Amino acid sequence: MAEIDAILFDLDDTLYPVSTGFSDHRNGEVVCKFMVDYLGFDSMQSAKALRDEYFQRYHSTMKGLNVAMEEGRLPKPFQQEDLGQFWADHCDFARFIHPDPEQFQVIHSLAQVGLKLAVFTNSPRKYALSCLDKLGLRTLFPDDRIFAVEDVLPACKPQPEAFKQVLESIGSCPEKTVIFEDSMKNIRACKALGIRTVLVDEFQGGATGAAAGEAALLHDIPEHADPAVDVVIKDLLEVPTVLPGMWQKRFEAVRPRYMAPEIIRGEGYSGFAADMWALGVVLFALLSGTLPFSAKTEMQLYARIRRGSFTFPDCLGDSQKRLLRGVMRKDATARPSASALLQHAWVAGRDDAGHLSSVAAATALMTDSGKASNRLQAPQPAEAPVRAHGYPKSVTNQTAHLDDLTQKICGISNKGATAFGGS
Repeated sequence: MAEIDAILFDLDDTLYPVSTGFSDHRNGEVVCKFMVDYLGFDSMQSAKALRDEYFQRYHSTMKGLNVAMEEGRLPKPFQQEDLGQFWADHCDFARFIHPDPEQFQVIHSLAQVGLKLAVFTNSPRKYALSCLDKLGLRTLFPDDRIFAVEDVLPACKPQPEAFKQVLESIGSCPEKTVIFEDSMKNIRACKALGIRTVLVDEFQGGATGAAAGEAALLHDIPEHADPAVDVVIKDLLEVPTVLPGMWQKRFEAVRPRYMAPEIIRGEGYSGFAADMWALGVVLFALLSGTLPFSAKTEMQLYARIRRGSFTFPDCLGDSQKRLLRGVMRKDATARPSASALLQHAWVAGRDDAGHLSSVAAATALMTDSGKASNRLQAPQPAEAPVRAHGYPKSVTNQTAHLDDLTQKICGISNKGATAFGGS
């Protein structure tokens, strides 16, 4: 866990989906028309060939054209301000990108807790301002928190000097900063400086995925397993789920393997029901030495958790299996409460078969068929479903029961998988 005070957002293919095709539009027909109209290129094809050559070297159209002019590769002189104005005037924003109220709310709520928010792009400033305006995000970032390539030239992303200039301007240090980026080269540069990194990969492609947008032009394939990547998200709407600590100025990722299906589906959820699922995953791992869900990529992992199907190893007994089936139900409303689970025979250590005493038999947690009794379902009226980081503050004594249960299970796990008759 790390304390944070600042967040840097990349703009293109991060604050809007790469699947919109907007980057291909801007990096294709728009920039080529600029080079024909302003720089004297005789065809769109020759303009694109030179632009792509320098873009792959410098990751910025403006810096690339500056260097190309210095090297005598342009038919006419290049004026930096012309590029930003041309993109602002000629990009078809309305066709490709639109405001996302949910994304606005996520970013706005992060600003409300006192985090310093900034945008840092390798694109020209006039274009960046227009793009943020069309995305409905302009009001979230003061002028002095919007950094374009002109603000850091002759450096630009992914050069360390560019990031250092931005951090100095906003008054933060790498160790207390988080960056949201779609570019692996920028992610690696930031990680080397000590910045916390969040890779935005809409397609969740992992190591075998394909790049799109600007990343495709730069052969910058997203690699989830790269040690420079701290967290991977599909888009900013996943931040409250994956990084809920951000609202307490903490960088601490929720491990996907412990997330309940309803969280992965992006639905409203009961915090206690989700905790019961996570406790089941922990107990499964403690007793068997393995996790119930695993996969090569996060996308595959999420799919398996959504399905909610898993296989028990032979080391678990029937009582333990019944308990885990009940706790790890796809239907959150069918999971037992912590207080009910404390009464389960295996947790209490009363017998090997997994049934309670005859006095409590009528309210047994699990039947032989693995179905939970209605009495032992999670108490829904006391805790209405909530989204993301907003756990209800006023609940029943479920919290105390959950704490008791956690301590109980930790004690059981210390005795080993056969502590209460499990095979």
